[in-house]
Amino acid sequence: MISLDGRKIYKLISNFINLIFPERCFGCRIKGEVFCKSCQGKIITIKKPYCKICKFPYTESLTYGGCSECVSRYPVFKKLITAGIYNGILKKLIHLFKYHGKKQLAEPFGKLMAEQWTKEKERVDYIVPVPIHSKRLKERGYNPADLLLNEFNKYFAYDKLNILIRVRPTFPQYELNRKERELNIKGAFEINQDTEGLLKNKSILLIDDIFTSGITANEISRILLEAKAKEIYVLTLARTLLKS
Repeated sequence: MISLDGRKIYKLISNFINLIFPERCFGCRIKGEVFCKSCQGKIITIKKPYCKICKFPYTESLTYGGCSECVSRYPVFKKLITAGIYNGILKKLIHLFKYHGKKQLAEPFGKLMAEQWTKEKERVDYIVPVPIHSKRLKERGYNPADLLLNEFNKYFAYDKLNILIRVRPTFPQYELNRKERELNIKGAFEINQDTEGLLKNKSILLIDDIFTSGITANEISRILLEAKAKEIYVLTLARTLLKS
């Protein structure tokens, strides 16, 4: 563990390096920030009308405020909150963050998520990251959802629970159709039994990087509700426009 003095030295060295080799935006390569304000302005946000549950954008009126899929397959989580659509600049930088080790993007990403959550004016007791399998964690060296949660939580200081375990590896959801995604994720998660009692009557904020079809979020929410949680909110950095 790095001591307090060690952290100060590390920060001084980092600041010195940044002075000589200033950070550049991963979007436009301008000096100053890893994700500049100009590039952040290019994020496509989801505007009304949209499904009140899964935030899928619609141009027509919605039944009971929800899209046809959420009405017919009613999700067990309360609603999704997301910073933008998984497209353009956001898609490019998420790819760098997840697959090319650009972990420094977690800081501006976490801030974007915090800004969206603040608008909701909801209250939760705990925040929980979506886990990745131990094999993938070893290969990648980090869990993107966990990094996002840590940066997001600098603005709120919620109690964090690492109670979910990914008991088997899964295929990327975007490569599969709906039936395959349901089979892919079924039984992939479990709760640490030692902490299960903490969830009773508690509101949970589940943190992930991308919301695709909602099957992963729904499966985890189901498990948390079975452990007596009161309600589940889902917060992601981005949402795809995939619906089936």
